[in-house]
Amino acid sequence: LEAHAGLRGHVQQDRGHHLLPGADGNKAVFHRHVEDRPLTGREGRLDLHAVAVSPGPDVPGVLIVGPKGAGKSSLTIALALSGWTLFSDDHVLAWRNEGQLRVSGLRVPLFLSPDAAARLPAHLPKGQPVPAMGKLMFQPDDLFPGQYRNMGRLGAILFPERAPVAESQLERVTALAAFQRLLAHAPFLASDPSARPCIDVARSIADLPAFILHSGSDVLDPAKADRLVRTIFA
Repeated sequence: LEAHAGLRGHVQQDRGHHLLPGADGNKAVFHRHVEDRPLTGREGRLDLHAVAVSPGPDVPGVLIVGPKGAGKSSLTIALALSGWTLFSDDHVLAWRNEGQLRVSGLRVPLFLSPDAAARLPAHLPKGQPVPAMGKLMFQPDDLFPGQYRNMGRLGAILFPERAPVAESQLERVTALAAFQRLLAHAPFLASDPSARPCIDVARSIADLPAFILHSGSDVLDPAKADRLVRTIFA
């Protein structure tokens, strides 16, 4: 778990849960599903390096999937600053339940790079350094009071890609293209037999409205990011 999260030396155990030191001295739960991938795979729970946000607490959310450096955190901050609900900033579990796609964060704290944290308004907390990750740790309610939820529904998927453009653009992609991109970000689906039930979850996610975000610097503006990503649901 520590190696997966980049938090060696920061994880403590208590009653079967894995705990991280919170910025306020309290402990924040890091769900143990990461180390139990065979178990979650058999249960049809797909873990992804992704962000999950929603334009409202009772509105289906957007799964934002991309490699490190694709702009997931920058987009997440912009959307959260414009009032979006936040489920996770980096790792999620997705599964099917009663005909719906559900999503939950794999960890409670937010971990932001120094560059991303520098774009936060000056009055917000500065975060707790986590040297092993090269990031700063924040408690969600310290940054975005009342906007954090531990679970929600999925309604769309977004693949951000940094682009040399002045104005960001959305490009609709097919379910096949979305599925291929998901497989690229979850290679264990093809190599781990115990994770085969997750392939059906990935297919269901790929069947949602799917878009590539050709991301320019304008998505750093909360109002512009909000307007652009909301068009997914138009």
